[in-house]
Amino acid sequence: MLEDALRKAEATIMETSHRIHDLRGGCRESSDLPALLNAVGVDLASAQAIRFTCAAEGVARKLLPLALDEAFLIGREALLNAFKHSHATAIELAICHRTDGLRLSVRDNGRGIPSEVLERGNSPGHWGLRGMNESADRIRARLQVRNLPAQGTEIELCIDEDAFQGTPDRHPSPRKRHKAQGPAIQF
Repeated sequence: MLEDALRKAEATIMETSHRIHDLRGGCRESSDLPALLNAVGVDLASAQAIRFTCAAEGVARKLLPLALDEAFLIGREALLNAFKHSHATAIELAICHRTDGLRLSVRDNGRGIPSEVLERGNSPGHWGLRGMNESADRIRARLQVRNLPAQGTEIELCIDEDAFQGTPDRHPSPRKRHKAQGPAIQF
């Protein structure tokens, strides 16, 4: 019991440290959400035998600071959960910049989330799903968490266009792939 309590305390300290860091200076030095989340995924994949891919497409626009912070926190949490709990062999991050907003998706080919956890909205002692929902609510975004039959889990965040600054960049780029480990996941 003591070891379990120490592990929980250590996890709480780490999460608190991350949150304090996030609160102090806004999200990050960069506003390139795909690059920021790709760095998280590559880092997590380097410590495990899990293939990770990241793809971004569409015309990138600058998110408002709060929207960038919350989207990053949701994406990071989705990646952390996928790498830690899914037992997947492959994880995919996809970000689609659209004229009416942004769609961020984290998919894995693991075992899925137990249905009772999805119904409750969290696992006892874990705050990841609840925290992601709270972050999405703060920016009036839509968050969906779904099990894919015999294919793992998908966490999808949709952010409306009112979360962006100014007008779209004038240099649209085709589908952009960030350097990542392994080939694309086949779902």
